[in-house]
Amino acid sequence: MALCWIPITASAQKVSFGLEQDVDNPFRVTVVAYPDFNSDNVTISTAVITVMLPEGMETTANIAPAPGAGSFENITGVWSAQRITSDLYSSVGFNRADLEGNDVYQVVLQNAPEVDNVMDGTPVELFTFELSGDCSEGTIRILNNYSAIQQSIINNLQANFNNQMSVSVDDEPSRDLYEGNNPFTSELDCPLNGAVSSTIELDASTRLQLQPNPTTDYLDVYLYSDKLLEVMLEIYDVNNIIHYRKGYQLTSGKNKIQLESVRDLVPGTYFLKVSDRDNTYQEKFIKVTY
Repeated sequence: MALCWIPITASAQKVSFGLEQDVDNPFRVTVVAYPDFNSDNVTISTAVITVMLPEGMETTANIAPAPGAGSFENITGVWSAQRITSDLYSSVGFNRADLEGNDVYQVVLQNAPEVDNVMDGTPVELFTFELSGDCSEGTIRILNNYSAIQQSIINNLQANFNNQMSVSVDDEPSRDLYEGNNPFTSELDCPLNGAVSSTIELDASTRLQLQPNPTTDYLDVYLYSDKLLEVMLEIYDVNNIIHYRKGYQLTSGKNKIQLESVRDLVPGTYFLKVSDRDNTYQEKFIKVTY
């Protein structure tokens, strides 16, 4: 296969990483790369992606703790995964709190694949993993380079768990195009099946909650306001395309708005934004079909 992007300018070529949740199986997650250019002649020469799962969360196939290694389901290229668990980290004398309740997976590209039909903003699927069950709390996310977790692993284990992608575009020499994680899709909150407490807790510190999430045909938007207030609700996708926009008036205290227009959305990841003159609040939700 050939990774294909046509660059606008060489300086504009960048790639960020994100996560896509399967719309039919919420426990199945695909790691993707978002290019900001187009081409029909691109090769990924090297890549490293580091993903964090809540401590003790198992995947299928299971990846043994380091020095063992394994593989998730390859899509673009062949990837090898190595795992540092909190138990392993503490067993060699370091403070498990350094990993902040996470197991850390470094997934390394083993070859130089080419991929066809890559376009600006369209995610390139790299590899997939599946949880053996749902997670009750925490977040599945891509590690931030230079974060406290990454620095602890470097300092204590001399292992550089980070993110990087080197890409050749139109037969040019390979360059490091990784420019950080996608701000909208690099995290998935637990639980992945959308189970939430039947009691919605809203106050001045928790202004917005969505239910159910994932959803099939409607979305209940719970909002807290200190006063009578006019707000704008917007639904947009990972490409910042707005699919819904309407103004609402909130009363003081707890408010509930049901959006039935969600049934018209195609399955995927979306964001609901609530804004007034002074503040903006945002939550992510998944549209699925069962």
